[in-house]
Amino acid sequence: MRVIAIDAGVANIGVAVMELVSGSWDSWRPAELLLIQTEADPRKGRIRAADSDMERVKEAMRQMGEVIERHDIKRMAVELPVAGGQSAAAVKFMALASAICAHAEVRYNLFTEWYSPGECKKCVAGRWTSSKTLVANAIEAKYRAVVEQFPACEQREHVVDALACFETALRLGNVCRP
Repeated sequence: MRVIAIDAGVANIGVAVMELVSGSWDSWRPAELLLIQTEADPRKGRIRAADSDMERVKEAMRQMGEVIERHDIKRMAVELPVAGGQSAAAVKFMALASAICAHAEVRYNLFTEWYSPGECKKCVAGRWTSSKTLVANAIEAKYRAVVEQFPACEQREHVVDALACFETALRLGNVCRP
């Protein structure tokens, strides 16, 4: 059984494909860890920014679909972007990130559970208000492969968040239950 855990985004999407190694509840391991990245088209400028945004969304959907198909994924856990961004642009990108994951859920008929960042922090580091550093330290201690595969912290952050989402699903949800 495999589950895909997602740290939703548009520019950076953290992905952890987790595999149940045996029937034991605690025998999950990463089958694939990756960071899906998209970039704005600088030729579009401010006038055609919507075109660039939609190209990024389509590219993220395409790459996520490839991962889902490659691993024959049937279940997904998503860290839902929080509402209340600092700007209209931030709110727009949170909505687009949610739409990318919702598209995967519908397109591939995935059993999906959505978690807030606070739920992920509490499950991994003990408190809703835990710092990103505490969460990262806990995940990196359990999953050494993420440090080896993503030595740059700015890239690792999104994959760490995907692993934190998986840990949350493992503890709180049904998506990881055989």
